Amino acid sequence: MNKKCLGIFRSESGKVVRKRIFMLLSTIFFISLISFFLIFHSPGEMARLIFMEKAHTHYATDADVAAFAKEHGLNVSAVEMYFRWVRHICRGDLGNSLITGESVLLLIHRALPKTLGLTFIAFVFQLLFGFGFGFYGAYRPRGFADKISEYWGILSLSLPPYWLALLLLWFCTVCLKWTFVLGYHGFVSLWVPGFLLGVLGAGGMMRLMKSKTSLILKEGYIEYAVACGISKHHLLFGHVFKNALPSVLAYLTQSFIGLLGGSVLIEKIFSIPGIGLLAFRALEVKDIFLLSGIILYLAIFASIVNLLSDCWCMKLDRRSENALYQR
Repeated sequence: MNKKCLGIFRSESGKVVRKRIFMLLSTIFFISLISFFLIFHSPGEMARLIFMEKAHTHYATDADVAAFAKEHGLNVSAVEMYFRWVRHICRGDLGNSLITGESVLLLIHRALPKTLGLTFIAFVFQLLFGFGFGFYGAYRPRGFADKISEYWGILSLSLPPYWLALLLLWFCTVCLKWTFVLGYHGFVSLWVPGFLLGVLGAGGMMRLMKSKTSLILKEGYIEYAVACGISKHHLLFGHVFKNALPSVLAYLTQSFIGLLGGSVLIEKIFSIPGIGLLAFRALEVKDIFLLSGIILYLAIFASIVNLLSDCWCMKLDRRSENALYQR
């Protein structure tokens, strides 16, 4: 059995897997390294900011800050602090928050369900609007769906998300009296910000789906299928959509990762206690272990999602798999 597994690992597909895993680990390492040093060297004295936050004061003497830094190990260089943090990671621990003293993993797991819920709702809205208008707009040129996908595809890239979020928050709370929109009152509080994120992200998918579908509809085998009398439903979903799926799947993967990272601003505006709000508060007081832990956690999550998407795309389109083997 071990020889069989070793043979698979040494095969062509095994080489691809090894290469992907190496790239994944390298990406995660460099993200953790760069983010940690950027946070460490960002403006503001770390020990002073954290001491004032914990003491609930706006002033701290140099002696108090020096004693606090020595007690919590903050009076060392960035390199020493980073490798001390890496040793914790190797034991499966992302360290403790300098503000609350709680485990970083515990804080992340407590906030993660809200962020994933918000991302999932946004992803569903993006899929519905982006796929629907883009696909049908390509099938019916110069129709209503075609115009929507064309105009909104450009407009969604021009509108600032924070301005739309504030405008939507004002409309829901002041005009509609929807108090559940502000703060977190269960899953119902995620629908409005999720709708905003999804609709904004749908513009890019509309344009991609429309252009890809339009190109496929002009292919010779599609004209031949129409001449053979294949039904419209079978033509669209059995041939056109199937051939457009790899490109759409790759875009959806990047979009899902973007929605996950882009929830920081939305969670701050709508006061949703998710990963974004947690990271924003950690950034305000320069809680380096909490913020670096969040970035590393999301980097690992995004890398795994990206790896699974690449594997699925290779199975859907053998040309990409063969091209990868030849590298």
